[in-house]
Amino acid sequence: MSDAESIHARSRSRAVLPIESAGAGLVRHRVEVDPREVVFVKSIVEASEGLASIFAEHGGSLTIATTPSREPALLELLSDLERHCGARLLARGET
Repeated sequence: MSDAESIHARSRSRAVLPIESAGAGLVRHRVEVDPREVVFVKSIVEASEGLASIFAEHGGSLTIATTPSREPALLELLSDLERHCGARLLARGET
């Protein structure tokens, strides 16, 4: 088996990491936005380097995870997004 074939075989056998595992030790917020706003919200969160990680689940359902120390800044951003594009904070997850 060539190196390329070996790498391809390994990549196919990897499972997607569940959000619960990926978010261990982080504060997770479930947020709902209009599906047309997902790309905009993702770009804002990702442009705020180091603030949070964002996971698009389906439609306008998002999970945004951050460290406990960055949560106040994330809540401020979510408040701004609520005013500007109607984002709704549905639930706050535990660390």
